[in-house]
Amino acid sequence: MSKYGTAPARVKHYKRNSAEPKTKTSTAPESLEDSPEHILRIEFDYGTVNLRVAYHLKQRGAQIGCEPVTVKFVNNEPDSPMILLFDIDQDTLLWGNDLERLILANTISRDEAIVMPKLALYSGFHQSPAAQTLALQSEALDARWGFDARSARIRLIQNHLKQIVDHTMDFLSVWNEGSAFRDAAFDVHDIEKEVYISVPQAWGPESNEVMAEAANRASLKGRLVLEPQCVAVYMMVKDKECADHLGNHQMGDKNKQCLFVDANVVQ
Repeated sequence: MSKYGTAPARVKHYKRNSAEPKTKTSTAPESLEDSPEHILRIEFDYGTVNLRVAYHLKQRGAQIGCEPVTVKFVNNEPDSPMILLFDIDQDTLLWGNDLERLILANTISRDEAIVMPKLALYSGFHQSPAAQTLALQSEALDARWGFDARSARIRLIQNHLKQIVDHTMDFLSVWNEGSAFRDAAFDVHDIEKEVYISVPQAWGPESNEVMAEAANRASLKGRLVLEPQCVAVYMMVKDKECADHLGNHQMGDKNKQCLFVDANVVQ
């Protein structure tokens, strides 16, 4: 029996680019007919303070013509706090809203949890509280299973990524309003999945390798995407939508230049 009690149930309601390491990839289909009928694309904004997740359903041979749908968490919130704690007694990762509830109930001290764990993956944040708490958890995992610090980080993130995907699939199973799966003649859990995870430009190769290996161990196929690329694509799409709406065939303002620096936009 864990000192934290029973782990809460889930809420019901990586090929690379030039800068990132590989996640798991599959052999490309020989033709369009060989590709799956549907692909579920899940996008993680693996943020510093909050996690956000969106998805869209890609049908074979069709253009993506819909806005990604935001996955909801507790109380229909669009994000989940970035906070983790590995319950060694139950071999279970506690995270997000469920972990926050245990902290608010004084079942767990906030000091035991890893708050903003992403900071621990930045090379300049080894002395951050997140890195120090992660080090303590790594020592506990090392004592229990013989993990070194790197393996402990990978195991924590692996569990987190897998549970995020599990939560997303639970969300799709019960969410109906406007859902592409409402009248579908297939089980959402059987759809081939691709997972895209945003990573900071400031991360070095080691941090990207930790994230990529965690995704591979969680059996996720997909890609790590640099945050500036995510922002740039979003801005370009929105700029084109605005230009189309105004009947202007020239996309955006030719005199406006944007420099994308990590997740920030400088005009």
